[in-house]
Amino acid sequence: MNVAETYVALALGLLDPCSLPPMVIFLYDNQQWCRDTRRLAIARALEDNGYHNVSKAMQVIYANENNEQYQKQYDNLINERIPAMERKKFNGKNVKISDKKGSTCCFNNQCMSLFRDDIIEHVAIEHLHITPNDLVSLGEYYCEECGTLTQLQLVRKGSKKQRKSYTIQRECGCGDDQRIELPWQQVSLSTVCDELREYKENQP
Repeated sequence: MNVAETYVALALGLLDPCSLPPMVIFLYDNQQWCRDTRRLAIARALEDNGYHNVSKAMQVIYANENNEQYQKQYDNLINERIPAMERKKFNGKNVKISDKKGSTCCFNNQCMSLFRDDIIEHVAIEHLHITPNDLVSLGEYYCEECGTLTQLQLVRKGSKKQRKSYTIQRECGCGDDQRIELPWQQVSLSTVCDELREYKENQP
């Protein structure tokens, strides 16, 4: 999923925020720096739009130059990324939208917020060719086992090998899981919608 699709999936509860890789935060020059800028931008957008529980559930790791596990990332940040930003006159606090890697239709041209105000409706209609209500309802599921309306959600869980792909599970904990047979990085929101439809169709 791209940045906008990931935001929508998180906002609608289709994606478990804990299933995203953690954001690694470094302290350098009395400031906090994050290398995982896409996830950070998504977290900030979720917070700005009232999805506080979702943004707070996203994983964060605080590391320093003495942490051997993140030493290479720290060195890359201070020796390459920050100098590159300074050469381009970026301050590290704002997001610059570029069309060099794809369409920018999901973003706010005025830069007051990362995404356009109607991002969920836009993604549903223009990207997925379904109504916003249909997109929302894909994640809703009435569980016969516990008699509750629950949420279907993509998670990464289990062994290291199993965590390489998403699994659809019910938030209530009932029923069988359904694994998506693609690496999690290759799953688009369109694929998610297809898999959710199939999951519902296969339930007794």
